Amino acid sequence: MIIENSEVWSKAITGEPLTDEEDMICELISHTYFFTIGQLYEQAVHLNDDELIASRLSLPTRLKKNYSPVKNYWIRVRPEFISKGYGPLAESFDRAFANPKL
Repeated sequence: MIIENSEVWSKAITGEPLTDEEDMICELISHTYFFTIGQLYEQAVHLNDDELIASRLSLPTRLKKNYSPVKNYWIRVRPEFISKGYGPLAESFDRAFANPKL
């Protein structure tokens, strides 16, 4: 989806204003990212693998600059993470997104 919408994603990365449609595209891309990380975390918890859990909890801190648009949508996804029992992962995202270098 990022490849198909690379121009829109590039606009979001540089902070250019987005149309409503472009904003929706970036939101969908971001939700896919959150869903993937959430599923990886859930799998690690299900396996009761502390090393794997730690690895999943470190994913948000490994964000690169080109994921800055994802940060804009975190507030919309956070309640779902909490309700699913992903509290530690939500805290990891909170810390990562509080980092001004992102």
